[in-house]
Amino acid sequence: CEEDPSAPGCFDRNNITIGGVVHGTGNDRYWDMVFSAAKQSAIDTGVALKLDRFGPEENLYEKMGSKIISLCKSGIAGLFVTLPDEGVIDAVRSCQELNPNLQILSINAGFQNSKELNLVHHIGMIEDDAGYQAGIKMVEMATINKALCLNHDPGLNATIDRCKGFGRYINDMGIEYLGQITAQEDSSASYVSAVERAVGEPGDWDGYGLLLTGLMPLPAALELKKLHENLAMGAFDTDSLLYEALDTGDILFGVDQ
Repeated sequence: CEEDPSAPGCFDRNNITIGGVVHGTGNDRYWDMVFSAAKQSAIDTGVALKLDRFGPEENLYEKMGSKIISLCKSGIAGLFVTLPDEGVIDAVRSCQELNPNLQILSINAGFQNSKELNLVHHIGMIEDDAGYQAGIKMVEMATINKALCLNHDPGLNATIDRCKGFGRYINDMGIEYLGQITAQEDSSASYVSAVERAVGEPGDWDGYGLLLTGLMPLPAALELKKLHENLAMGAFDTDSLLYEALDTGDILFGVDQ
């Protein structure tokens, strides 16, 4: 095939274009690795890749839906998506109707929705189970009697499910679960304030456990640790800052997919 892409059963990868639409925005460090890997994979396999990174806009899911339909009509050979919202799911469903032969797979968010849409594959965690496992890990590594979950993206099903799974294990263990908390804005001060309001007491917070649903609140969480030194913390996703926090003991664990 390398010598003659036109031979029976062969194809010319130079004529293949893959599309991608994901909810990872430019201010979330976790997605740096995803975008970098996708671009490198396209180079390695010799295909064209149409993958834009959206900014942190309020109408993100609407833009994702529009992009999915646009790519679907453009003649791409395959499409990978995340499924964070019903509007995005509807766009994928419309794409399937427009182009029934298009191969679509999902990554990161939307395992159950992917099954319901009968997509070819899903790459990622079952978020509720992952949250439950995060609860197990925290209880194994720290002695806690109260726990809470900081959701940096409360409109995203994946982060909601992470908190649900975490809370389920905490409740199963008879530990007081203070619930899912959110910040008013993506800033360290807002995250710190949200957690302190939820805890409602000063001190070193001995016996408290906090799970972060992603990396965006991590700098704020490290500031929180300075203010309340006995707070036990774990996080979803990994990057160099998290590895440094693991080395210093400020974070107990990171969950990656």
